[in-house]
Amino acid sequence: MDWAVGRVSSSGNCTAGADFAGIKTLLAQGQTAGWWHYEVGCGTDAWWNA
Repeated sequence: MDWAVGRVSSSGNCTAGADFAGIKTLLAQGQTAGWWHYEVGCGTDAWWNA
């Protein structure tokens, strides 16, 4: 079975002054609602501590 069927892959970067807490909340809400799955490939201390 092709694991990529019906899936779209995308990546994004956040600038240093971004609202990390807000972004993380939005990502978590979308994942909980089944809209998407996300993974953090590389996060700064500011990302992890938000």
